[in-house]
Amino acid sequence: MPIRIDFSNVKAFEPLPSGVYDVVVVEVEERDGPKAPYLNWTLEVQGGEYANRKVWTITSLSEDAAWKMAEALIAFGVDEEAIKSLNFEFEPEDYIGVECRAAVFQEDYNGRMVNKVSKLLPYELSETETNTETKGTTTGTTRTATTRPRSRPRIR
Repeated sequence: MPIRIDFSNVKAFEPLPSGVYDVVVVEVEERDGPKAPYLNWTLEVQGGEYANRKVWTITSLSEDAAWKMAEALIAFGVDEEAIKSLNFEFEPEDYIGVECRAAVFQEDYNGRMVNKVSKLLPYELSETETNTETKGTTTGTTRTATTRPRSRPRIR
C-alpha cells in the first residue's frame, strides 16, 4: 500500500541563532568513538522563541578530553573539588532533567548550516559572566528560561 504525505507546508530546517540558551538535559547516550567511548547529550531549549528546540553536544570519556567532561559536570552543578577526586564516579542518566546554559554557534557542515555547542555553562551565571565566558564563540545573547534548575544529582 502506498504512503501518501503532503510536504507542501513543511518548513526548511533553520539552525538556532548563535547565542547562549537555557537548556535542560533530556537524553544522554554512551557511544563508541574512534579513540574512546563518549557521551552524546541531547539538550532542549527552555523558554522563549526557540523553546523545545534541541541541540547536541558530546563529551569524550578519554583521558585527553577529561577537561571537557569536567566542564560539562561543573555546568550541571557538580562541585569542582568533587570532580578532582581520584575516585569520581557518576551515572550519566542522573543528569536528565538538569538545567544549564549552552553557548551555541552555527557552522557549515557539508554545505548546510548546523548548530554546535561550544561550551556548557552553569545555569547560575549572570549575563555579564555569560558574555565573558563565551566571548568570541557566540553573540553573548542570553535567552531566559521560564523554569529554575532542578535539584542536582547526587555524586557517588
